[in-house]
Amino acid sequence: MVPTRGQFMKSKLKYFAISTLISIFSLTVIFMLFDLYIPLGDFFGGVPFRNINFWSAIHLEPKLPYIIGIGIALNYKKLKRKKNCDTVDLYRG
Repeated sequence: MVPTRGQFMKSKLKYFAISTLISIFSLTVIFMLFDLYIPLGDFFGGVPFRNINFWSAIHLEPKLPYIIGIGIALNYKKLKRKKNCDTVDLYRG
Protein backbone atom coordinates (compact mmCIF):
# COMPACT_ATOMS: atom_id res chain seq x y z
CA MET A 1 0.00 0.00 0.00
CA VAL A 2 1.47 3.32 -1.10
CA PRO A 3 0.88 6.25 1.27
CA THR A 4 -1.06 9.16 -0.16
CA ARG A 5 0.26 12.70 -0.18
CA GLY A 6 -1.95 13.62 2.81
CA GLN A 7 -0.66 10.71 4.86
CA PHE A 8 2.91 11.60 3.99
CA MET A 9 2.35 15.24 5.02
CA LYS A 10 0.89 14.06 8.34
CA SER A 11 3.96 11.94 9.00
CA LYS A 12 6.23 14.88 8.13
CA LEU A 13 4.29 17.15 10.49
CA LYS A 14 4.41 14.52 13.23
CA TYR A 15 8.16 14.11 12.71
CA PHE A 16 8.64 17.88 12.78
CA ALA A 17 6.69 18.27 16.04
CA ILE A 18 8.43 15.40 17.82
CA SER A 19 11.93 16.37 16.72
CA THR A 20 11.27 20.03 17.61
CA LEU A 21 10.22 19.05 21.14
CA ILE A 22 13.31 16.88 21.51
CA SER A 23 15.53 19.74 20.33
CA ILE A 24 13.87 22.22 22.68
CA PHE A 25 14.29 19.82 25.61
CA SER A 26 17.96 19.25 24.74
CA LEU A 27 18.65 22.98 24.44
CA THR A 28 16.90 23.61 27.76
CA VAL A 29 19.11 21.06 29.49
CA ILE A 30 22.24 22.57 27.92
CA PHE A 31 21.31 26.10 29.02
CA MET A 32 20.50 24.84 32.53
CA LEU A 33 23.93 23.25 32.76
CA PHE A 34 25.52 26.54 31.68
CA ASP A 35 23.57 28.30 34.46
CA LEU A 36 24.62 25.68 37.00
CA TYR A 37 28.31 25.98 36.15
CA ILE A 38 29.23 28.02 39.26
CA PRO A 39 26.98 26.19 41.79
CA LEU A 40 28.27 22.82 40.57
CA GLY A 41 31.83 24.12 40.78
CA ASP A 42 31.19 25.18 44.36
CA PHE A 43 29.67 21.77 45.13
CA PHE A 44 32.63 19.87 43.71
CA GLY A 45 34.99 22.38 45.33
CA GLY A 46 33.87 21.36 48.80
CA VAL A 47 31.17 23.89 49.73
CA PRO A 48 28.45 22.16 51.79
CA PHE A 49 25.33 21.29 49.81
CA ARG A 50 22.99 23.21 52.13
CA ASN A 51 24.95 26.44 51.50
CA ILE A 52 24.42 26.32 47.72
CA ASN A 53 21.16 27.55 46.22
CA PHE A 54 20.85 25.73 42.89
CA TRP A 55 17.36 27.02 42.05
CA SER A 56 18.34 30.67 42.17
CA ALA A 57 21.13 30.06 39.64
CA ILE A 58 18.79 28.93 36.86
CA HIS A 59 17.49 31.80 34.69
CA LEU A 60 15.68 30.33 31.68
CA GLU A 61 13.14 33.12 31.11
CA PRO A 62 15.46 35.40 29.10
CA LYS A 63 16.76 32.44 27.10
CA LEU A 64 13.37 30.92 26.22
CA PRO A 65 12.92 32.76 22.89
CA TYR A 66 16.36 31.59 21.78
CA ILE A 67 15.69 28.01 22.86
CA ILE A 68 12.38 27.84 21.00
CA GLY A 69 13.65 29.70 17.94
CA ILE A 70 16.77 27.59 17.54
CA GLY A 71 14.81 24.37 18.12
CA ILE A 72 12.30 25.22 15.40
CA ALA A 73 14.93 26.55 12.98
CA LEU A 74 17.12 23.44 13.22
CA ASN A 75 14.23 21.10 12.52
CA TYR A 76 12.76 23.28 9.78
CA LYS A 77 16.11 23.22 8.01
CA LYS A 78 16.28 19.43 8.32
CA LEU A 79 12.70 19.07 7.08
CA LYS A 80 13.32 21.30 4.05
CA ARG A 81 16.49 19.37 3.21
CA LYS A 82 14.46 16.13 3.06
CA LYS A 83 11.49 17.70 1.28
CA ASN A 84 12.03 16.07 -2.11
CA CYS A 85 13.03 12.69 -0.76
CA ASP A 86 9.79 10.73 -0.27
CA THR A 87 11.38 7.33 0.33
CA VAL A 88 13.71 8.31 3.17
CA ASP A 89 12.76 7.41 6.73
CA LEU A 90 12.36 10.79 8.41
CA TYR A 91 13.29 9.50 11.85
CA ARG A 92 16.80 8.65 10.72
CA GLY A 93 19.39 11.39 10.35
